[in-house]
Amino acid sequence: MSKSSFPIECFNGIFKHIENDKSTLHSCLLVDRLWCRMIIPILWSRTFSLIQNSKNSSLFLTGTYLSFLNDEERQLYNHYPELYPTTKFEHLFNYPSFLKEFYYDLMYSIVKFWVKTNTNLDISTKYNCQIILTISCNISQSLFKMFLRNNVQINLMNIKSFEFYPDLPFLSNLHNSFSNLKSFQFNADLQPLNTFSNTYSFLKSLPRSCNDISHLLLNVHFKKKDDKEELFINIINAQNNIKKFIINPHGIIPRSILNSIIHQTSLVLVHFKETKFINSFPFELLLNCDNLKFLLTENCHEYYNRENSQIDTEVKPCSISLKDIKCKVDTLYINNNNFLPLTISRLIQLSGTNLTTLWLDRTKFSSYIITSEPLSIHCPNISHLILTLDTISLYQTKNSLSILISNLNLEYFGIRNFGWTNELIADLGNYLPSSLKYLEISSFFDFEALYMLLKRCKCQLRGLSYWE
Repeated sequence: MSKSSFPIECFNGIFKHIENDKSTLHSCLLVDRLWCRMIIPILWSRTFSLIQNSKNSSLFLTGTYLSFLNDEERQLYNHYPELYPTTKFEHLFNYPSFLKEFYYDLMYSIVKFWVKTNTNLDISTKYNCQIILTISCNISQSLFKMFLRNNVQINLMNIKSFEFYPDLPFLSNLHNSFSNLKSFQFNADLQPLNTFSNTYSFLKSLPRSCNDISHLLLNVHFKKKDDKEELFINIINAQNNIKKFIINPHGIIPRSILNSIIHQTSLVLVHFKETKFINSFPFELLLNCDNLKFLLTENCHEYYNRENSQIDTEVKPCSISLKDIKCKVDTLYINNNNFLPLTISRLIQLSGTNLTTLWLDRTKFSSYIITSEPLSIHCPNISHLILTLDTISLYQTKNSLSILISNLNLEYFGIRNFGWTNELIADLGNYLPSSLKYLEISSFFDFEALYMLLKRCKCQLRGLSYWE
């Protein structure tokens, strides 16, 4: 079959597998015109994430995009003409129109590098540094408008509203450029959002123009009497198909935000970071999110406030039975959390027969969980198990590990960070399941202990990783 008669859809499917290989994509440009027309949109769809800290690439990218600015968008030309390309030529492609993934902070960073490189300002003085920041903000806003003017169709957008990052430009109404937005990542510091008036307006208008976000990341500080809460509730509630939700509230998560998450029945993955749950973990997730497969908690706490009336309205773990659970949690990751033993136990138990991967990493009361009963009683299908214990937990659990993993057909078993463990390592070989294929050990031990482990081990390991 000739290249010309080969279906375009097949080409696109093939090129999809090498979209992260910038070098190979550049080689494909030289094959013929057809390949060139197919590769250019791929190369220019993720320009900000593919520059890979290359100074030359960032300068080339900035210069190319600046050449697409119209006269109105070249606001600083009269004062700093050296910042704008002087050569006018017809581009073979409308490169800005191909952009799919937009990182406003990365664009600002490469613009700032462009400004520093192309001006004679002495960056050792505070005054000139401020001028560079002001110029960079202005150009970044102009580029944002230029992208919208060229009818980009953004699939991923990342915004950082920090003190030294620029506000978005003023947009009278949200463009159709965001109607296909699938992934939205928003990061903000402690400042009120109304400090960034244009960003605030953008967030307020987003629910009206975008309803199909499937990946949502919120890294936001919530404070009392803060308008962030209402903004993000509206964004969450407006979506029809959120599958992946990551949130870091840096403290107590507002109950209203939590309720909005819980009622997203399409969720497949939920990841809580640095989250304080008032009174208890929200077990309603397991009841309402029928499609949930991955549940991750990292540096989280249960925050008890006896004066808070919410304690009577929340679902308690003891009130839920396995038959009430409709979701099928496949992976449970509990990292460095301060949960009550009952919470951790119930999360494991309610995952039931669907759980295949369990990760207990530096979690308080993990020794209690390990010494309580075999995992196979509630979760017989666990095939990947990783435990990270401190020294105290080690001596409490070293005689219970054999009970913990009994009757499990483990394929991957990892034990990490629990001090000097010659006795445990040497004895480990006696009860490792015959199904085990990969063993990971991170601790202090003598090689004699490792030799005894391998000598006693009845499984045929394909891989062994260890470090001290």
